Amino acid sequence: MDLIIKPTVRCNFKCTFCSSTNISDDDDDILSLDDIEAFIKRFPDLNTIIVNGGDPLMMPPKYYWDIIDLLDKYNSKSSLSFTTNLWAFYKKPSMWVDLFRHPRVGISTSFQYGNARLKGDLTPFTEEEFIECSDMMLELIGYRPDFIAVITNENVDSVMKTVE
Repeated sequence: MDLIIKPTVRCNFKCTFCSSTNISDDDDDILSLDDIEAFIKRFPDLNTIIVNGGDPLMMPPKYYWDIIDLLDKYNSKSSLSFTTNLWAFYKKPSMWVDLFRHPRVGISTSFQYGNARLKGDLTPFTEEEFIECSDMMLELIGYRPDFIAVITNENVDSVMKTVE
């Protein structure tokens, strides 16, 4: 069994295809570690905890270290799989390196051409920036992140280029 968690709806991007384009600063929008603990306690045989959002890196790394501690506490073999735009990692890699190197942690990312993928300052996330993020992951973490492709009506004509 896998568990998908959405710790926050906060995101540092404003992608036109995403439901998390409205940034929320409401603390009630943060998934409680107590709720995650209750699930892990009841189902310690989880395969993977898939972490998405918003962007999971809008939460402090300590939040995820606390989840790893909970997995250890309940002798769970589960891993954490993040789906992230990697922008927070790109801007401050030192904050994330230890967590991303942890054997329980894996990273997935995506890229979309055109003006659909906008950083918080409303400038497009360029292919060059994406490649730099991927290269930084390889250099600092030891692997390139798994890649997911998002197909929408806006990018159906360029999705093959994205995957290539």
